[in-house]
Amino acid sequence: MPATIILIKTFLCVGAFISILGLLHPAKALLGQMLLENAFKAGGEQSWPGTDLRPIGKLQFSRLGIQKIILSNASGQAMAWGPAIFGGTKLPDSKGITIIVGHRDSHMTFLKDLKKGDLLEFITLESKKLRFIVNDRRVVGKTLWLPIVTKTLQPEIILVTCWPIEEEGPTDKRFLVHLVSDN
Repeated sequence: MPATIILIKTFLCVGAFISILGLLHPAKALLGQMLLENAFKAGGEQSWPGTDLRPIGKLQFSRLGIQKIILSNASGQAMAWGPAIFGGTKLPDSKGITIIVGHRDSHMTFLKDLKKGDLLEFITLESKKLRFIVNDRRVVGKTLWLPIVTKTLQPEIILVTCWPIEEEGPTDKRFLVHLVSDN
């Protein structure tokens, strides 16, 4: 009988340990979002010591009730915390293209719910609201991002994530959402 009790207690301890490990990732994500929001409100300060990312703006999709802090670079560390500006592209407050990338299984899953004509606001660190309209959605090969870019010199945003959304594993396809200025 004592061996059975020891075995049961061992299984309970292992189960509790596994449960705690399972809660660490969501807790870390929640804390990270709170720190990013505070850094955004503080004008784009470094989110926490030792990080290679800073908030540079916020995307807001009112219809979906979604807000996402946009980070300063698309490094591996940054994209674990949220969508980020890709490859040194500029902010969407002037003419040209801004490319924002993020992981399909976390911060960018909402892209599948966007429809042509949806309104997005990009909020700058200075609280300026820039309006953009969803112009196109498309799946392309991972190196073919530019076919949906318009020829005008207006501000544009391309949101990019891997395809299919909410899947895991390697893929050679990307899902793009193209937005044009409505200002």
